[in-house]
Amino acid sequence: MQIISEPGCQVFKLVALFPIGRNLESKRALVQSVAAMMKKSTQKKTNKRLHEWLDKYSIQIEIFSTPTHFTAELYCHVQFLNQAIPIFFEILFQAKFIKTQWHMVRDQTMSFIEQQMKQTDFWADKLLSEHLLGKQHPLGYYSCPKDYTHINLEDIEHFYKEFIQTCKPQFFLAGDNTVDALKLVNIEMKNYRFSNRTKSKSISIEQNLPQMIERKLTATAQASVRLGQLFERKSFQDFQNLELLNIFLGGYYMSELMKLLRVELGLTYGVYSHLNHFPGYSVFYIGFETDKKNLAMALDAISNLFLRLKKDMKLKIAESAKEYYSQWSKNGERSLQEITYAVRMKKLGYSYLDYLTWVNSLENLPKSATISIESTIFDFSKYSKTIVY
Repeated sequence: MQIISEPGCQVFKLVALFPIGRNLESKRALVQSVAAMMKKSTQKKTNKRLHEWLDKYSIQIEIFSTPTHFTAELYCHVQFLNQAIPIFFEILFQAKFIKTQWHMVRDQTMSFIEQQMKQTDFWADKLLSEHLLGKQHPLGYYSCPKDYTHINLEDIEHFYKEFIQTCKPQFFLAGDNTVDALKLVNIEMKNYRFSNRTKSKSISIEQNLPQMIERKLTATAQASVRLGQLFERKSFQDFQNLELLNIFLGGYYMSELMKLLRVELGLTYGVYSHLNHFPGYSVFYIGFETDKKNLAMALDAISNLFLRLKKDMKLKIAESAKEYYSQWSKNGERSLQEITYAVRMKKLGYSYLDYLTWVNSLENLPKSATISIESTIFDFSKYSKTIVY
């Protein structure tokens, strides 16, 4: 168990990470549906009684799925350890699924997606993800309302019993009084039998040729633009370089893209970049909204920026490294912030200790520090692009 103690902070966080993803689904959107139903009722408590208990002790529990993992997070004041940890385990391993509750969750989810489908940014993200990773690929697909009509309560119960109820998760603990919290976790663990030895599996991804994809929606005021490229990571250093290049290009307010498109050219209120990391692969995204008439100018500006940066061969990275360190080292409840990075490294198969050593080295890099440009991150022609307006 990864433990990051912070005596005196008065709160604690417990994370349970299951190596269970979409590759185990029998139907699209099934794992997401199970996650949405996990906090509704248990074998011991009705929905009303369960949420009265959570409210009484200010216990916050979030359960969600990603394409590769199933995650549950508990956050609570340290004085309620004895109430919070047992109910966390009860929700995880004694969940009860009721048809009326599933119908309500299903309808709410379908309605939410239908509303998103009216937005240009939703379609820009969806079209790019499906092109880069595959419409049917576990990492790439976006669920649609129709998917949920094919899922019944028996599907949810079967998936839960086969993969989650019997699976021993990896635990991560942070915050105050971690000694007593760990004791309570170990006590609760003895109450359950875990026979499922599911391990996260690497998922192969085929590289698709770069493509320009456009879609028109009715009654839209602006265009949403997304650019993306898939990278195979062969080492932890590849991960480090991508993280810093992301900050440099579009990871904070004064990044290169923000200075160019917003400050200098006034083409958008904001432009950002981000990385979506999977085991062995990363997808680098750039996104912004702009007026339709500015599309060509904005894309040309990015292309010219990339040409200039590519010629430099090496980039001065000290400012971006300091910004990365700043984002990582938030002061309030530091351990709770830090534990999220430990979970992230576990998902990617990297050592958190190695990550910690690296990120701490970024705080005081000399201004002359540079990074070599060896990937195609500045090759504009390698990016797939989606434009929805």
